Amino acid sequence: LEHYHIPYSLLVDEVEEALRMHDLGLNVVVGNCDDPETWSKVRIENAAMVVSTANDFKNTSVAFTARGSAEKIPIITTASDEASIDILKLAGSDHVFRLEHMIGQSFARRTLSGDAKSHVIGKFDELLIAEATAHCTPLVGRSLSESNLRQAVGVTVLGVWERGVFEAAKAETQITENTILVLAGTKEHLANYDAFFCIYNVSNHPVLILGGGRVGRATAEYLSRRGIDYRIVELLPERIRDPEKYVLGSAADLAVLEQAGIRQADSVVITTHDDDVNVYLTIYCRQLRPDIQILSRATHERNVATLQRAKADTVLSYASMGAGRVMNLLEGNKIVMVAEGLDLFEVPVPSALVGRTIADSSIREETDCSVVAIRRPSGTEVAPDPHESLPSDAVLILIGTIKAEQRFLELYGMRPGNGQAAASEQA
Repeated sequence: LEHYHIPYSLLVDEVEEALRMHDLGLNVVVGNCDDPETWSKVRIENAAMVVSTANDFKNTSVAFTARGSAEKIPIITTASDEASIDILKLAGSDHVFRLEHMIGQSFARRTLSGDAKSHVIGKFDELLIAEATAHCTPLVGRSLSESNLRQAVGVTVLGVWERGVFEAAKAETQITENTILVLAGTKEHLANYDAFFCIYNVSNHPVLILGGGRVGRATAEYLSRRGIDYRIVELLPERIRDPEKYVLGSAADLAVLEQAGIRQADSVVITTHDDDVNVYLTIYCRQLRPDIQILSRATHERNVATLQRAKADTVLSYASMGAGRVMNLLEGNKIVMVAEGLDLFEVPVPSALVGRTIADSSIREETDCSVVAIRRPSGTEVAPDPHESLPSDAVLILIGTIKAEQRFLELYGMRPGNGQAAASEQA
């Protein structure tokens, strides 16, 4: 919200908590969330949105009280229990997020196991954004220019994920066994890509999931939907759902990990709610298997960088995912969940670029942002011709990290909010 200069207030019950947040530079209001007078004092009728991320019971109370004070305001809540979704909607919530399922779906999509097909992660008008693993395909060992993907199937490679680091696409970017391609194109373009690469089976080894809680089970559910086998290591006997899929024991015990298949697995997903445990297991798994793909959950945003330093390939957090969804709904656009800090955003064509082509603009070289589409009065052009002049009445749709976006805006004398944020997983 601060990045896009959108005003906000955090409503908390306790003065002590409010003072702590105020000391952190946050905008805070003290009041009881279940008191209609509180909502009247904060002028809820003038708010753009209400978001509640407490437990299911408090979220229900917030939604019900806020809805009683403002009939039309959008209300977003989170839910831990599936049974709470209907109740939260009855209480007045317009959108209910199950963050563990959002993270589980993202984990399942990014594992190296399964097929080499593209997996759509969002859309913006006619533009589809997808991810595809290069593991065990003929793309490995080639540069992006040598892959010839745009000419062959029509997709544009926006960038690559390599060991958890996003790199904007460059002609010389090398594709490795661990590369995950970030693609853009129409439905037809992605269908062409899948038809070309569907014959390559990436791996038949089960994915190893450490932790059988909500995130671990959600990851397993989405892996099953993709037809991918898995094994869950769980310490608590009461969480064992299927003896064939679960291994009882500590994930810190080598014998347990070997029984679960750590020596054969191509991917391990670490899903506990304790970030200290996740850092420990990330370091341990990387020591046991330097070549394995490690995906880890981060409960606290501050530990994302720590897990990346521990050599996790992908780190996903509740904070980033939830806030990205909120920003999308607030801005009224389709969401593209890419990864931590990676945005899809739109801006009017800067005056300095009018009449120039994408090819000679050096946008990618100077900012690390990539132009993925151009919106004209006549419609949206996906994968635009890089040699066509940019008109003054068009809007650029770009993708880049938060820092890359900032470089673009500074370079062309713009600020966040000149265009709309299309999507963000940084939040």
